Amino acid sequence: MQTYLFDLYGVLLTTQTDVHLRAIEAAVGTDERLWPLYWELRGPLDAGELTPAEYWERIRATLELPPFDVDAVVEADIASWLDEDVDAVAYVGELIDAGNRVGLLSNIPTFLAERVRARHTWLERFDAVTMSCDIGVAKPDPGAYRAACAALGAEPGEVLFFDDNPVNVAAARDFGMRAVEVTGRLVEWNH
Repeated sequence: MQTYLFDLYGVLLTTQTDVHLRAIEAAVGTDERLWPLYWELRGPLDAGELTPAEYWERIRATLELPPFDVDAVVEADIASWLDEDVDAVAYVGELIDAGNRVGLLSNIPTFLAERVRARHTWLERFDAVTMSCDIGVAKPDPGAYRAACAALGAEPGEVLFFDDNPVNVAAARDFGMRAVEVTGRLVEWNH
C-alpha cells in the first residue's frame, strides 16, 4: 500500500480557461490588470482570512474600479474552478480501488470548497480531504503539509505528493515528502 496526496487544481481539476478569465474580467469591469492582484490576495482568501466580499472590495479599491455586483463576480469565479480532469480522477479512483491511501491537499476558500464538495462527490472516496479553508493555513506553509499528513495518518516520508505549483512541490520536499511537479496532465506522469 502506498500513500498519495494530490493537489486539486492543475492536477485533478483543470485550471481556469481563457473563457473563464474573460468572464471574470467582464463581471469586474476590467481587463488583465486584475490578475496580479487576484493572485496576490488569493492566499488570504484561501486560508479564510478574507471573505469573498472583502477580497473583491480590496481588488475594486486597489484598482480604483467602480462598484460591481460581487455576487455575480463570485459566481463567475466559482464557475472557473469546477471542471475536472476526467482521466486524472479515473486514475486516482484506480489507486483507491487498489487499496492505496489517497488524500487531497488544496488551497481553496470556503465558498468554493462547498461547491467542489457538492459537485465532485468522488472526493468522498478519499481517505482524507484537507482544504486550506478548513485548517486556516495554505500551501506552501509547512502547517498545511503537517495537517494533510495527520489526516492521512502518515509520516511525511511515506507520502507521494502531486502539485502543479513548483513552490508547493519544493515546500513539500522540504517538509520531508516525496513530491512530483505535474507540468502537464496527471495521467501523463503515470505513463
